Amino acid sequence: MQVTEHIHAKKIPFKLTVSPERTVDRFVYAYLIFGKQICLIDCGVSASEAMFFDYVKKMGRDPQEISMLVLTHSHPDHIGASRAVKREDRMPGRSPRRCAAVD
Repeated sequence: MQVTEHIHAKKIPFKLTVSPERTVDRFVYAYLIFGKQICLIDCGVSASEAMFFDYVKKMGRDPQEISMLVLTHSHPDHIGASRAVKREDRMPGRSPRRCAAVD
């Protein structure tokens, strides 16, 4: 969902297991900031990284342009995909200033 010209929100649904026989449907938001480079703020639950890469491609950009991942706090629904994002080597070392510069 496009929030502003440069800020996009991705709703990431997941199930929270509260007992062996019961789950609760939940969701978390993560944000992409599009500028010269792309910042990803939080990355959702484990295995949600493909959602970001697919969305970036849908917006006509390359996932290689994701130059910064900002994790707001260490809850699993906010950091779960961070290892996969790093493992995919999608985030080459770039200056945070480049990411912060929104055109």
